Amino acid sequence: MRPWYLGCAVAITFSACVTTELESPDSKTATTQVDSYVDTSNPAIDVGNSDTNVVFTDTGLSDTPAGIQDIVIYDVIDAGNQDATQSDVFDSADIGCDSEDCVSECSMTVAGYREELLVGDLAPYKLVDIAFAPDGRVFVALKNGEIRIVQNGQLLPVPFVTVPQNSEAWEENGLLDIEIDPEFGQSPYLYVFQSYIYNGDTVGKAGTCDTLSCPFELLKNPDGTTEVQNPKSGPTPFGNTRQRIIRYNAAMNTAISPNAFESLLTDLPGGTQTHNGGGLAFGNDQRLFVGLGDATTPPNAQDFSNIVGCILRIDKNTGAAPPDNPFVSPNDGIPDRIYACGIRQGFGLAVHPDTGELYQSENGPSYGDELNWIPKGGNLGWPLGSGFLNNGTTTDPVQSWTPTIAPAKLLIYKGSLLPDLYGDVLIASWNQGDIRRIRLANPQQLPQKLGWESDFLPYVGKPVLVGQDDNGVIYYGEFLTGKLYRVLGVNQCDAPVPVIQTLPDNLTGIAPFAVQFDASASLVRPPATQLVKAFWEFGADEGHLEGMQASHTFTHIGNHVATVTIVDSVGRHAQQLFTVSVMPNAGDQIPSTHITTTQPQSGSAPLEVYLRGHAHDGEGPLSELRWNFGDNTPDTVFVNQPPNQDVELFHLYKDPGVYVLTLSTKDNAGQSGQSTVKITVEKP
Repeated sequence: MRPWYLGCAVAITFSACVTTELESPDSKTATTQVDSYVDTSNPAIDVGNSDTNVVFTDTGLSDTPAGIQDIVIYDVIDAGNQDATQSDVFDSADIGCDSEDCVSECSMTVAGYREELLVGDLAPYKLVDIAFAPDGRVFVALKNGEIRIVQNGQLLPVPFVTVPQNSEAWEENGLLDIEIDPEFGQSPYLYVFQSYIYNGDTVGKAGTCDTLSCPFELLKNPDGTTEVQNPKSGPTPFGNTRQRIIRYNAAMNTAISPNAFESLLTDLPGGTQTHNGGGLAFGNDQRLFVGLGDATTPPNAQDFSNIVGCILRIDKNTGAAPPDNPFVSPNDGIPDRIYACGIRQGFGLAVHPDTGELYQSENGPSYGDELNWIPKGGNLGWPLGSGFLNNGTTTDPVQSWTPTIAPAKLLIYKGSLLPDLYGDVLIASWNQGDIRRIRLANPQQLPQKLGWESDFLPYVGKPVLVGQDDNGVIYYGEFLTGKLYRVLGVNQCDAPVPVIQTLPDNLTGIAPFAVQFDASASLVRPPATQLVKAFWEFGADEGHLEGMQASHTFTHIGNHVATVTIVDSVGRHAQQLFTVSVMPNAGDQIPSTHITTTQPQSGSAPLEVYLRGHAHDGEGPLSELRWNFGDNTPDTVFVNQPPNQDVELFHLYKDPGVYVLTLSTKDNAGQSGQSTVKITVEKP
């Protein structure tokens, strides 16, 4: 079992600092004076704390002093006896580093992070979002309608405002999102997405309301009233709750009054128990994106004649559709404010700082949670399915999760405090209790693809909000306890160093591939005295564990980006990513595939059929379950599906005929199976 010195190739980059007295430009031998050193593969070899000259020689196997391998150097000293107070894994590339340069680089290089409790007394109120003013104030939105301010690290005693008419009777409504105006110096507004008690104040005939509060024209009934239309069953108003986008002047620490807001959009559909959306984000062009859920009426998300299940793009001052929106054309039957549709329930929106592309976290049903790239005029596929549909007509997600992780708010990091995170997506995961990290394969290349995924902040309770201030500090909030944390960088001089031992040494194997991991040899720096925690995640679909030692059997075929997070006794974290490659077994079984329910199996057109099915082969999850309906409509595809777990969906057969319904499956080794059923659709 050979140690991995993960401090030399980490996700948040380390840079080693070793000082020598003597070096030949083409030599692999040098002499260095040190306070102490230790061979981590044999801790008994330790010269103690006296100043010692040590000769380092590259043997061709590893860098060694006097034949001792795997050296970690503490408190390196140069010939002038200037203590660099640095420890690191020795490498021949570091020989000759100047002490002062090393100390400077050490103090400026981020090698880890620490979490700091900022506000701990907002319970029992539920934290849903956060926004940052350029003057340093932090605005925190609570589901009950309160907006609080944290200034200079302190929670101000008086709320900025309690938004009136707030409706939070159900789990996914209430105050849902806030956003700061990108021109705050000249336009000091705070934008609010809220479910509110609807009093009929905007109901009227077409053309009778003003430009700030007029509902969407295509949501009106034929007589001009403003009931929400459901194409399948006629007028279906959503009780007395609606949604709206409003803004407050936030130049001061309290609003002029709760009712002193401007309305940009009112009478938006939603306000049901779930699927109300809630995302706000400003584009790089200062247009405002608004994310709406399907309001528990899934077919509407594919009906572009209404805004249910769509993302809107509006002018931040008027609420009107910008002239470059994708559907701004006369008589096309599509509301001008629509930017994209086909969305079930998205909690968060974020814009890439370099490309301006829009991203969204979306919750699937019992499968297929998504990180979406949202193209202009795009169709994201719901309710045709959730996850990777691969049908050539809808936009597949960047990443999809089954089992579901319940992704909530997200950000795309654009700070310099943690430079290795730049351009990465961070997502709060309710089910996993962590903050996920997504590296895009190439942000400049469309459509967007996944590079890799890892665990950034493990075991953080039930997070919903995650945000970043102008200084690059990351914040996250725990929904149930009302605690707000911030994440600060730790430099290389202070961060702990992961040293991971694995058995086997070679992390490539055949599924099922069992690996043992050990972080107990990792290093800490004063004032820390020991490691207190190690968190392991073995890939997005492989689970996670806590403990200095961990064992895991990898079942999914492919490359897994695994993460270890170590925490020292003063709360400083460091992480390392490493890849485990799992290959298929030549003897893999063909997956057993079953269509368990087709209800009804026959009837008059149009015929809506409820479908259930599953597969298993005794070797772990299925990489793909694909429904082909036999009627020339796009396939519906589920990925990374647990064995024996039914997937369910509805399909509408519009025309008479006899159709062969096929469920085909593929396991992680590439083996395929299928099952078929005939569906008979008669003339009406």
